[in-house]
Amino acid sequence: MKRWVLSLWLVALWVGGLWLTASGQETPPAEITPEITPEATKEPQAYIQAVWDADLLAPLVGQPITLTLRVEAEPIVEILKWPTLPSDMRYLVLDIGEVDSQEQGNLRTYQQMFRMVIWSSGDFEPPEMEIEYREGGEEIYTIIPTPVFISVPSTLIGVGDTLKPVKPPIDLPVFPWLLAVGTVIALGGASWWGWRQYKARQTPPPTPEQTPLEKAITRLEELEALVEEPIAFYPALADCLRTFIEQGLKIPACEMTTTELIEALTEQDMKLEVIAQLQRILEQTDIVKFAKQLPDHDSSGRILRFSHKWLNDYGRQFQKGAED
Repeated sequence: MKRWVLSLWLVALWVGGLWLTASGQETPPAEITPEITPEATKEPQAYIQAVWDADLLAPLVGQPITLTLRVEAEPIVEILKWPTLPSDMRYLVLDIGEVDSQEQGNLRTYQQMFRMVIWSSGDFEPPEMEIEYREGGEEIYTIIPTPVFISVPSTLIGVGDTLKPVKPPIDLPVFPWLLAVGTVIALGGASWWGWRQYKARQTPPPTPEQTPLEKAITRLEELEALVEEPIAFYPALADCLRTFIEQGLKIPACEMTTTELIEALTEQDMKLEVIAQLQRILEQTDIVKFAKQLPDHDSSGRILRFSHKWLNDYGRQFQKGAED
């Protein structure tokens, strides 16, 4: 027991010595280091607000819409950097308008329009783009426009996932084979008839060919314009009558002299009166053609009328002889 009491007194003395030693030493005052705080950033003072707007808030996929970026600020605010809206995989910018500005009272309004289409369904908002500005000093501030939320509906909205019942089959009448063949023949005949009618309307009717006598009379009517020019009129008159005889009787009248032609007509068993009148006309044309004797206007008119009368009176005999 005495040993335990002695041990406790020794421990107490040791602890008391340590306390006296610690309390006797002077502790130097701690150095106070001033805290370095960052310089406070200057806050913008002027009023400015930027928002996005859209003319359609629920457009269809591929439907053009117009986004408008509108900025309202005090006149002291100077816009340094205006954002651009580039095309993306989800949307395409069709047109970018000019930046318009106008002042109303104590505010200046900036506005720019973007014409675009959205190619996928779902929610859409313009990307975050900063607008840089300053308030008359050198400090530059930024502002992000308030977005507009657009919802593009899916084209499949309203279409249920369940399969619709199959419609009942349509009963078609079964035609007998004979009726089918008759229908094909009738349609073919109607098509052929319609084609013939169309071709008939498209093709002009054939013009009947004139007989040698009709050609000669027509040619004499054309020669009335040459009566005033004997040098051209008389050879043309002779050529007209010789061509008519050649086509009607099939003899080379254009290559014969007047004497040879008269002899050939005599062998054709033609009436002498007919041959004599033709000889008078051809001899008169030969005088002008070869002897260069120019008759007056009245003589040219008389021989033209005489030729008309000869063709009308005896021309059919030459044509009939050719047909025989």
